[in-house]
Amino acid sequence: MDWLQNFPNIRELHIVNQGVNEIEGIDKCRFLEKVWFTCNEIETIRQIDRLPMLRQLFLSTNKIRRIRCLDKCIYLEKLWLDENRIE
Repeated sequence: MDWLQNFPNIRELHIVNQGVNEIEGIDKCRFLEKVWFTCNEIETIRQIDRLPMLRQLFLSTNKIRRIRCLDKCIYLEKLWLDENRIE
């Protein structure tokens, strides 16, 4: 998702039902507070720990098996991971 570099100051991102299988380029948007990647094909949580302002993360209905890269998200208040394949 190279196009994200054109929007470094966005605070909210919705990518829903787009067939995305990997979170890429999101680290360029350092001011993101709310992120929706629902109803996609994501298997691994990546680059989320590079979002210091993140407060809400919605990753429902994907193919995620493990929860990773969230330990540095100290402001995270909401996390939705329903309908995944978490072991």
